[in-house]
Amino acid sequence: GGYEELDAFLLNMESGTEWMNLGVWVDGCVSFQQACREMVLRVGKAAGLAKGDKVLDVGFGRGEQCRVWFEEFGIAELVGVNISRAEVEAGREKVAPYGERATLHVGSGTSLPL
Repeated sequence: GGYEELDAFLLNMESGTEWMNLGVWVDGCVSFQQACREMVLRVGKAAGLAKGDKVLDVGFGRGEQCRVWFEEFGIAELVGVNISRAEVEAGREKVAPYGERATLHVGSGTSLPL
């Protein structure tokens, strides 16, 4: 394991999650996991995510937000790119319930074939 595993472990001890952001700490927020989820919800709202949308997530960490976007916004499809193989593998476990609607790849966000 490398820094990715250590970071995820330290940030999420005893929670069963693998958030990699530092969250948005609003009134009433009592845990790291709540703050992280709040940030992901705010990003989704700011992006105008809606049912049926297709999302490209570059640098998705360990994939916790991917689940939130499927569950809370009803996105239809998600493609993720991350430079860390360990994070991609962890993310794939998180998005497995969404089948072919979610695909995560090892790669650099600065080298996308777009």
